[in-house]
Amino acid sequence: SKGEDKKMDDGLIYVGSKPLENYIKAITTQLNITNEVKVITKKFNILTAIDAVEEVKKDFPNLQVETIIGSDYDISYDKRIRRRYSMITIILKKN
Repeated sequence: SKGEDKKMDDGLIYVGSKPLENYIKAITTQLNITNEVKVITKKFNILTAIDAVEEVKKDFPNLQVETIIGSDYDISYDKRIRRRYSMITIILKKN
C-alpha cells in the first residue's frame, strides 16, 4: 500500500512494496546520518525488511541488531471480519 512505501523520518524506515535496493539505500543513508535506525514493516514485506538489513550489515560489521516481533488485527470495512497480521521492527545501532 502507498502508506507503507519508503519514508525516512527521524531514523525510521517503513518497508513496503518497493524494490529491495531502495530500502538498502535508505537504511545505509540513515546510518551515515544517525547512530540508530528503526526498520518497520508488516504482513508480506517482512522478508524484504530482513533481506535489506542483512545486506546493510555487510557494510556495517559492528552493527547491533535488535528485533521486535508482534501482531495486530485488520478490521474489514464492515467491521465484521478481523484478520491477524504479523509485524516486525528491526532496530539497528552503530557502536
